[in-house]
Amino acid sequence: LEAIHREAMRCKDIVRQMLAFANPIPQGNMAVNPLDINDEVLLFVFPKTHTGRFVLKCDYEENCPPFNADPNLIKQALLNLYMNARQSVPQDQRGMIHSRIYSNAIRGTVCIDIEDNGQGISDKDIQHIFKPFFTSKKRGTGLGLAVTQRIIESFGGIISVRSEMSRGSIFLLEFPMDKSDNST
Repeated sequence: LEAIHREAMRCKDIVRQMLAFANPIPQGNMAVNPLDINDEVLLFVFPKTHTGRFVLKCDYEENCPPFNADPNLIKQALLNLYMNARQSVPQDQRGMIHSRIYSNAIRGTVCIDIEDNGQGISDKDIQHIFKPFFTSKKRGTGLGLAVTQRIIESFGGIISVRSEMSRGSIFLLEFPMDKSDNST
């Protein structure tokens, strides 16, 4: 019965992710403060920052401008990225997660970089990681990064990745600045 329940919950999760991939419709766009939303997700994923096996480093541009998005969908995208970063660090290794948030005035964008010191992504796999159902995890669905990319692109953003095997990965997110913001 436990195995049936566990597999039913896994199927439920796959269906939920498929529905989110098929239709990540923004529910309520508003000016999103990237620092606040990132801190909220970090606190959820890494509740014991200095006593656990992960060290968090955050470099935030003071007064970074907002971008326009649905905050709940952005949280979902960041949650996927931070969970992947956490899972990429082998159990016997001290984890490092480095989060950078800054603006690029020339491009008119807000950037969020998420770096880990995990196992990295092979050259063979990196070209497929945003494709639905591609996974290198034993129990993965292959939908997390596809959903994340779809969410980011639905707000005019872009996502890219740089990775080196045994050294880690950096996911780079870039969103158009909120045009109604007067502080820039």
